[in-house]
Amino acid sequence: GAEKMAEEAEFEAVFDNRLYFWPQDFQVLENSSVGFMLADFRQGNKKRMWGNAACLNMFGYTLEKLRSVDLNKENSMATNKFQEEVWQSVQVEKKIFRFVKTIYPNNVPKTLHYIQRPIRVRHPFSRPGGDCTPSEEVEDTLLFMQIMTAPGKTEEEMDVRRSHDLMHYADVMGMSVNKETGEVDYLNPQARRYYVGTSGDKVFWNHILESCIFQSNAERSKIEDDIRSLTLQSEPFQFECRKVPNLADSASAGRTGGIVWHKLVIVPAKNSDTGKDCLFVNEYDISELKKVHADLQAAHEAQDALVASVTHELRTPLNGMIGLTDALMKDAKCPATVKKNLKIIRNSGQRLNLLVNDILDAASSKRSTLVVRHEEVDVSKAMEDVAAIVSPLLKRGVKLVNDIGGGVPKVLGDFGRVTQILMNLVSNAVKFTAKGTITISAKVSTDGEMVEINVSDTGIGMPEDKLERVFGAFVQVDTETTREYGGTGLGLALVRSLVIAHNGRVSVTSRHNCADTGTTFTVKLPVFREEHKNSGG
Repeated sequence: GAEKMAEEAEFEAVFDNRLYFWPQDFQVLENSSVGFMLADFRQGNKKRMWGNAACLNMFGYTLEKLRSVDLNKENSMATNKFQEEVWQSVQVEKKIFRFVKTIYPNNVPKTLHYIQRPIRVRHPFSRPGGDCTPSEEVEDTLLFMQIMTAPGKTEEEMDVRRSHDLMHYADVMGMSVNKETGEVDYLNPQARRYYVGTSGDKVFWNHILESCIFQSNAERSKIEDDIRSLTLQSEPFQFECRKVPNLADSASAGRTGGIVWHKLVIVPAKNSDTGKDCLFVNEYDISELKKVHADLQAAHEAQDALVASVTHELRTPLNGMIGLTDALMKDAKCPATVKKNLKIIRNSGQRLNLLVNDILDAASSKRSTLVVRHEEVDVSKAMEDVAAIVSPLLKRGVKLVNDIGGGVPKVLGDFGRVTQILMNLVSNAVKFTAKGTITISAKVSTDGEMVEINVSDTGIGMPEDKLERVFGAFVQVDTETTREYGGTGLGLALVRSLVIAHNGRVSVTSRHNCADTGTTFTVKLPVFREEHKNSGG
């Protein structure tokens, strides 16, 4: 109370006015059971100068070790902030500074109470860690620390104490809330600057929630219920919300168009001072992160819109070209040699049309709007259509072998999409096969539930460590391959998306830099059953 304050004021005055001399005035403290330390936290010249035997024992240091630690280089940002606060309070403003800290000598936690007072001393420690000759003695206001071991603490209490220490010097807002009363019994400097002044000297959990903008009362009630249900065994709870901007938000709000977003992370704990349940709350300003995310989302949507617009514009002349060649081919007066050339034009147009579809479908897959019908699909018929388009594109010396017979069961899927899957896999094989064969085969899986379609080639193959990457969008094995063989890098990514949309699986094996190089893609699609017909797929 007032008596204690008067005693501290008198003690402070004594230390503020009297000049002490090193070492004679400190020898009497050498064998005290209480730890004492002399230090200087002046920025750029921080050093520990002396500690008595009790102090050295607490830290597990020798006097030489205590002096040799370079406090100007070996501290964390939080420790530097703390020491700057102590220096300002004690050495500049001549106040008493108390705090509790957990240290770890020999990896054993030890909680200490510190009382730090200003003291005027004539001493020879003008350089960090070094003694000076008597003629170089200087007079300074230094830190005189009284250090006492705190009563034994449980590991849980020490965790709470460490959390308080971390919150105090963190760059985010940190608070401790009494879970029973809702009173915020601790705010770190960042949280105090934000909340105190908007609700008087006392802050309650309700004030924090009132500063949040929820989409509805139901959302707020749900969050409050979730927080009330937290126990010491619960995982941290977190939520994001818009905030009512205040003065502390002015810089952030100016960069984000006046919109302020915060993220709150709430950890259930027990207050080491009161023993009562509390909530540790860390609050982050994520306004700029949200703005960047919104800008990226808008850019993606604009990109998708451009892709859709361009591909739709391409489809119109392509469909006209394909339709016109079909009409000319049906003309009885058209010579056979012309029909042959028209067929190449039509097939090339169809292949280009499939590429346009791939681009559109890749955009749809990214937006999760890919549409797949579930019907009875004849894989052999789909492969015939693919072979008709791809065959003219084969390099001389490459043979396309279609081993899918009529005995393969129908699959449950979308005929157009299954054709698209096969077209991309076979086109990929055509691109990378200079000689040999490209073989397409199919069989029923051992459990009878899936049809396994294999597309194998004798092409350049791929290294094993690159196989996982091939299903990524815009990915080829390496830049040299891209330059030599070209391509958009969308085909295999789309294959994976389409196979997954069919409730199927796709995998790849490859042989590289050996006598029998080549690659095999395996697609597994579900077998069509009669009950699928009755249930509409």
